[in-house]
Amino acid sequence: MKSEITSHSRNSGSIKNRGAEVNGGTLNDARMSQLFQRTIEDFTCGRCGRRVIGNGYTNHCPTCLWSRHVDINPGDRTADCRGLMEPVGLEIRGDAYVIMHRCVQCGLERKNSASPQDNNEAVIRLAVIGGQF
Repeated sequence: MKSEITSHSRNSGSIKNRGAEVNGGTLNDARMSQLFQRTIEDFTCGRCGRRVIGNGYTNHCPTCLWSRHVDINPGDRTADCRGLMEPVGLEIRGDAYVIMHRCVQCGLERKNSASPQDNNEAVIRLAVIGGQF
């Protein structure tokens, strides 16, 4: 299935992290702003076909948890691969869940935070079937 990525750039910015203060910001802010580009865009899931409304941090389908390999650095949309990324594992960090995705085309693995909008049954199934990494 083809994924359609429709750029409806409603707002862009960089993610904020805590770190040492540097010129009114933080050292981590400066590093992350170079690596993370917030791009608000809607897309159609390449796996299940669901229409997903993006918020600038959305990187996978909340229904089936699949993603697409579009970034080299989060949000930059510069990866040439464009392969589907299968959710293959789940890590629990305190109160948060982190999904491991593996590109079915090139094998790249990347961790992505789960979202409160994610299908709880899919997350539980991933924990049981995919195991923890």
